[in-house]
Amino acid sequence: MEGLARLAAEIICARGVDGLLLSGGETADAFFRASGGEAIALECEVPPGLVLGRWLDGVAHGFPVVTKAGAFGQERTLVELYERLCARAGS
Repeated sequence: MEGLARLAAEIICARGVDGLLLSGGETADAFFRASGGEAIALECEVPPGLVLGRWLDGVAHGFPVVTKAGAFGQERTLVELYERLCARAGS
């Protein structure tokens, strides 16, 4: 998990990623450590039980981020979150 998180941080630095979708607590924690983040400033639920916020500090500073528990959601949850995150990044 840590290697994948470091790779994601490197991609953000190299490619200008517009946002993050982190599924699973271990995934979020690994990325948090790899990216040098301080916190997520919470903004709203999208949909209920899933949180949208802004990443604070580190390589992803200011990026919109959606976090969800790994086993939480319905069949299309990841698709819906991706669509909302893309729309948010464009605003």
